[in-house]
Amino acid sequence: MTLRRSRTGAVTVELKRDTLRQLDEQQLAAELQAVLNGAYRAYRDQGRKLRQQIFGPDYDDIQNASSV
Repeated sequence: MTLRRSRTGAVTVELKRDTLRQLDEQQLAAELQAVLNGAYRAYRDQGRKLRQQIFGPDYDDIQNASSV
């Protein structure tokens, strides 16, 4: 399973040939969830790195302390 996100935010999931024959509904949902979770983590990490580049390396710590 491959996940792609365009610059506009559109998400495309591409399945390998015969994936739907090999997986039942629960297995397919679990695979899709794993792929989406991985994409979300990568997006979150990239955002964190960008904020740290712009606002400094302590930005997340300052934001977390001020929201408590």
